[in-house]
Amino acid sequence: YNIYIRCSDALGNANERDYFVRFTVDDSPDLTPVEIKYTSIDSGSYMPFEVDETEFSLYTNEPAQCLWARNDTGYEYMDGEMSCASSGFQQSSVYFGTYECSTTLTGVSDEEINSYFFRCKDNAVNINEDSYEFKTKKTENELVVDSVEPSGIIYDETIEILVGTSDGADSGVALCAFSPNDVDFNSMVVFAETNSTEHSQTLTLSEGEYTYYVTCQDIAGNRASGETTFTIEVDEDIAQIEKLYVDEIYSVLTIEFDEELLCERASEAFTYGEGISMNTGSEYETEFDVDFDSLEYYLICEDKYENFGSYYIDLSTWS
Repeated sequence: YNIYIRCSDALGNANERDYFVRFTVDDSPDLTPVEIKYTSIDSGSYMPFEVDETEFSLYTNEPAQCLWARNDTGYEYMDGEMSCASSGFQQSSVYFGTYECSTTLTGVSDEEINSYFFRCKDNAVNINEDSYEFKTKKTENELVVDSVEPSGIIYDETIEILVGTSDGADSGVALCAFSPNDVDFNSMVVFAETNSTEHSQTLTLSEGEYTYYVTCQDIAGNRASGETTFTIEVDEDIAQIEKLYVDEIYSVLTIEFDEELLCERASEAFTYGEGISMNTGSEYETEFDVDFDSLEYYLICEDKYENFGSYYIDLSTWS
């Protein structure tokens, strides 16, 4: 056989001379049965919830006519028909050097394992002596998105979207994605941390209201969706002193604010960063040792939103 080839590039430039391939086909009898090399779905995979049929292809090493059945039986007794490549020129574009046979597998039951058996006959009428067994599992429960957080009002520009999933083909293990628009899963952005039952994505957002849509997909193709709406409000207020008291025995001044802070102090006006750092007591408290020879104190405190508050404390009025 001779095969002549010419090629053209994107600008239309073509070879002036043919490139040819010359080969000889062995004319000895073909006694080797067909080999099934690949399948479009891995054996042992889950079927989606409430789906009892699926498109399926197998790929052989030569053109063949394949059949399938639910029981392991001979080729002549199989009644599941397949559409197969019959010519050597009909190679698959999915797996190089193979030939596709396609069908619709039906009758997936609620049993834990569903088996399908395949046998093929090539153009030389060689038939598989043994069946190729394909197994699939049916999802017992649909995939569920249990929670999507956060919601409500958030006083932080950095937020974390948290999603929890359960059930489905793999006990809630799924791949989750999100989008500010209600679009298909394939158009969403996959979470930074996912492929589990807990999924997270950190975002930095400006002030405003946001809605995010979430879709999760498990190994069987089961999908579940959820959404959340929240508002980002930026805290621009300085902290307020709620309590102030002096332990005269231990000479300690304790100040309680309405939020967490980092504070510095000095006996005169100063610039933040140049003062003396103050000890942190409980969650919203700060304290320092009092020198009763110096009863005036200047404080500058910074909250987590980088709001700075300046405070003046005169202990000469303390009684």
